[in-house]
Amino acid sequence: MSSELIPFLPVNKESEAYKIILSPCNAANKSLIKKLKLFLEDNEILNGRIILTNTSVSVPVLLKTGLGDQDLLAFTVYLKGMLNMEEASSINLVSHQPENTASKGTLKNLLVQYLRDKNQDIKMFLPFIPNRYIIYPPMVLFNSNTFDNDAWNGIAGESFFKWILSLFNNCSHLAILNPIIKTDDMRRPLGFLPLYGDFGPELHEEGFDNPTEEDFKKEFWCHVIQNGIYQTWAPRRTMFSRGNIKEKSRILEFRDVQGTDVVDLYAGIGYFTLSYLAKGANRVYCWEINPWSIQGLIKSCKANNHPYCLVRKGESIPADLNEIKVVIFHESNEFACTRMKQVVKMDSTFKLNLSHVNLGLLPSSKQGWQTALDLINLFNTTTMIHVHENIHIENFQEQIELIRLNLSSSNEVELSFVHKIKTFAPDIWHVCIDYRICNY
Repeated sequence: MSSELIPFLPVNKESEAYKIILSPCNAANKSLIKKLKLFLEDNEILNGRIILTNTSVSVPVLLKTGLGDQDLLAFTVYLKGMLNMEEASSINLVSHQPENTASKGTLKNLLVQYLRDKNQDIKMFLPFIPNRYIIYPPMVLFNSNTFDNDAWNGIAGESFFKWILSLFNNCSHLAILNPIIKTDDMRRPLGFLPLYGDFGPELHEEGFDNPTEEDFKKEFWCHVIQNGIYQTWAPRRTMFSRGNIKEKSRILEFRDVQGTDVVDLYAGIGYFTLSYLAKGANRVYCWEINPWSIQGLIKSCKANNHPYCLVRKGESIPADLNEIKVVIFHESNEFACTRMKQVVKMDSTFKLNLSHVNLGLLPSSKQGWQTALDLINLFNTTTMIHVHENIHIENFQEQIELIRLNLSSSNEVELSFVHKIKTFAPDIWHVCIDYRICNY
């Protein structure tokens, strides 16, 4: 038995149930599943039947009680190494505790019964009862026009929200999320509405733009683990898009990332940066202007054991980047070429082995296209550029070709792939368009 495994094994027969999720499920990972099964049996932690679906493999296991998120992440990293994750796209570990009470009877049915017990006119409430919710531990998040509607006045108080929390395991906060304001360059969740729980001090504009370490410390942070990657953010300060998991998973399938460099011109809290690092990127150079997003990225880098450095506007780049996996620039990405020239000046032997440039800004990343091309031309490389856009279905082919032409001013550009990520509005898709930029 490996000494690295011991911290995760049950002690004195006290254990907690989890599920290991492997995806995708296909013929290529039959040997991987067999290897995992034998490994779990040898260590006496397999906890039932392995279930195969069309898309994934679910493996029940028993682990030590009281493991925290960092422990679970460490166990996932251990499994990745043991299984040689080149053989599979992703691995995740999820709790297999009894279901939330809300999911057993559906939250809607439970709320109807609650209102009936309180002798309320149920018809008045029906349009404003949430049909779904999202859990980002330790927070439950509801859509707008639910508990924020005036219909709930007089009902939605402290005791009501405590009752709702009692339906969920290990949750302490409730909130409403309204749509992001399209004109806000920093994509702040200005419509975020706390319902219950301590989310931190009262918001003020200075705290958004120039937060202190004390501000970071007092703020409420939630998290999620997707594809075995830990991500955290302050929900009052930065957005989180659950739909991006499709693109994160796709990045984990790229075969040309290992040992190369990546540029993320709109890093946010690390949506895609962390996936490139998990796939084995040598280093990711990130640009981001929202200080709260940067703090989320820093926290996630620490949690996922990726050494990083932070360079603010006007600051010098550290002379020694040898051990650094993530260079985070807190400034506009218009300075990206200047910064990379500074790196070259520090080390004349430096050569950026640039495999991917990510442009993950919505509704359009157009303002970053030329910066991406300038970086590619600076190092004379052939690189895949990932252009995120919101496109109406009627303009799909026209827009894709128009973007290609815009990128073709001084380079040969090939359309490689179009990934429909999620619908953004009726007939409008958030897409990621891959173009290979050939610089000879």
